[in-house]
Amino acid sequence: MEKYLKSNKGVTLLELLLVMTIMGALVMLSYTLYFSGVKSFNFGSNHVKIEQNVRLLDNIFRDNIRNTTYLVVESNNGVVVIDSLDEEEEVTQLQHVILDDNKIIHNDREIPVDKITDIRIQIEETTTNNLMLQFEVISNSTDSDYSFDRSILLNNLTVNDIEDYENGIFNFEGDLKELYYK
Repeated sequence: MEKYLKSNKGVTLLELLLVMTIMGALVMLSYTLYFSGVKSFNFGSNHVKIEQNVRLLDNIFRDNIRNTTYLVVESNNGVVVIDSLDEEEEVTQLQHVILDDNKIIHNDREIPVDKITDIRIQIEETTTNNLMLQFEVISNSTDSDYSFDRSILLNNLTVNDIEDYENGIFNFEGDLKELYYK
């Protein structure tokens, strides 16, 4: 044993190159795993943020618009007014939802919503003359595209409440700009 410890024989160049190659491969593997983990975490974080913003919009629409008695929708295809209020009732204190530059303005409260690019809205007549509001929230980000759609039956509104409604099938759709309701 003592003979090997006092030996002047060193490490050969081949052994040194072999160890350096193995160490280099291990370092490259660890960096690759680290950066792919960071990329995966960022993707998941962005996706969660988008889903949170979409759920917020869904709650606003579902909780507030389902039982509305007055609805005005302004889109890129025009405006539709649906009013079931009695003639004596005034349209005051309207609540509103506006999509503007990566923020939603809901009743004068700005809610930042990153990466939501569009809200498509459609109002159509059901077989029982009720109205169905369908909306689709679209998000385009550098990581991924995300879409969420929901249908809401408007409990207190029918096709007869639509201003300028002519008999036939009612269908309105477009990209949401502003929505007012009471």
